[in-house]
Amino acid sequence: LELARALQAELALLAKVEGLEEAAQEGRRERQQQEAAAAAREANSRVVMVGAAEQEIKLREELAALQAAATQAQHQAATLESSAASLADRLRVAETSARTSDAALASTRAELTNAVEVAGAMDRDVRSLRFRVSLLEGQARAKDAQLVLRDRDLATF
Repeated sequence: LELARALQAELALLAKVEGLEEAAQEGRRERQQQEAAAAAREANSRVVMVGAAEQEIKLREELAALQAAATQAQHQAATLESSAASLADRLRVAETSARTSDAALASTRAELTNAVEVAGAMDRDVRSLRFRVSLLEGQARAKDAQLVLRDRDLATF
């Protein structure tokens, strides 16, 4: 009976040991799973860090390209502003020239109008002189005819 009790105690002890071994194995499994999960998290974290670093590099490259484009756009804007200022100056010169030309044109028109009036007066003077010339020519022919007649009269005496 004692032997049976000792065997039972030993069996109970064996069961406890087996239970403890199973618990230890399960604890190891859990620890291994936790370690694996921690390693996976660390690997994921590293992948995320590498991805973030690559993205940062890409973003820096894009930023540098954008800054270069902005600098070029600023240079183009400055060139356009300079061109606009030059065109504004040219426009002012052209407007001044146009006003001067308009004034010269008005003066020329006035001179032409005056010249037309003078030409009209000269034309009237020329017609008047032609008329006088024709009168004088008529008078000269009459005198010439008188001289011819007088010469005949003198020749007949």
